[in-house]
Amino acid sequence: MKISYLLLLALAPILSAEEVNIKAWQGVWQGKVGQAAVHVCMQQSSYGVSGAYYYDKYRKVIVLRPPEAKVASADSLAWVERDDERPKNARNTWQLPLPVGPLLMGTWTDGRKQVVIQLKRIISSSHDDIGDCGSDAFNAPLERPVPVMESAAELDGVAYRYLSTSVGEGDSFSSNTFQLNGAGPTIQRINSELHKYFLGGGDFYDCTRSLLEHFGEYGGEARSDTQPTLLLKNWLTVHVFRADSCGGAHPNAEDIYLVWNLKTGKIFNPWFWFHGRSAKVTANTGSSSDGSYNEVEVMDSLQKELLRRWPRNDDDCKNVPVDAHWMLHPEKGGMVFTPSLPHAIYACTEDIVMPYAALKPYLNEKGKVEVAAIQAEIAALPVKRR
Repeated sequence: MKISYLLLLALAPILSAEEVNIKAWQGVWQGKVGQAAVHVCMQQSSYGVSGAYYYDKYRKVIVLRPPEAKVASADSLAWVERDDERPKNARNTWQLPLPVGPLLMGTWTDGRKQVVIQLKRIISSSHDDIGDCGSDAFNAPLERPVPVMESAAELDGVAYRYLSTSVGEGDSFSSNTFQLNGAGPTIQRINSELHKYFLGGGDFYDCTRSLLEHFGEYGGEARSDTQPTLLLKNWLTVHVFRADSCGGAHPNAEDIYLVWNLKTGKIFNPWFWFHGRSAKVTANTGSSSDGSYNEVEVMDSLQKELLRRWPRNDDDCKNVPVDAHWMLHPEKGGMVFTPSLPHAIYACTEDIVMPYAALKPYLNEKGKVEVAAIQAEIAALPVKRR
């Protein structure tokens, strides 16, 4: 049988990997490489030709790539293993003739020894533009529950609960958030919003599946960090940083501050504390509950003061557009204004801390009352906690 297979391979017309239609091999397979049980996926979609497999015992995904040399044929498919941790595995190659019904037999070799591949198809793709490597059949055995760790924490003497989780090599997927102590609908509403910024196992595995399905890669990164930076009687400031690299030309990132009114349990935009001669705020009536998405036009008087306080000492940042939009949030040292800059000049972002006393000329009556209350509460904190 081996002789017949090699003879047929030698006589078959030679095609490049791009020219071979792998639809006959496409799907998810289960079986053995030698005596070792494996799961295998092979796919051809609008994103290209790719594959992957893992030994059931170890559950570590190894990427399969078409060989660069023109060794594929119309009735035989070749793969080369790619294992970034073990570059020598690049010598490992697969040769797979056409399946016979749901069964597929071929050979695996590392250049020294050769073993038989025996596979049975467990799913066959029904969509040409969807990769089977992102399917449940291939991924479910890899995805184990991700434990969430809970610990006690405090800020300025106020206790809360810290939640964290991590999974993947080098904790490439990690997330943390926190929950306020207490009961009642207001606390529950805030905790529910805070939990939305927490990435669980499902989010992590969505990332690995997306890479496999669309690009034939395995891994990716996803991180989120949600921390309180100011926790007073009536106000809560939270820093949220999220980033992921799950395929695509550029990774995604979000770095924002959110302010909660602890009396109402709702996100609040401090720009509403400024009178119309300082800033014109258009309330967002969309579906987002995040008050930071209100449209804000900073008036000349405040804009000039912010630009005066914005150092821009770096030579590359001196010509940053002066019509920057500003995000703001309260902290112990004052109101923090952060310019919202395009990706190309994001490195020029620098916080401007304006002392609360300096804000008074720009605030409306409601703002003066709330800022005064914040000042008083901060002043009452023990010195070591300010």
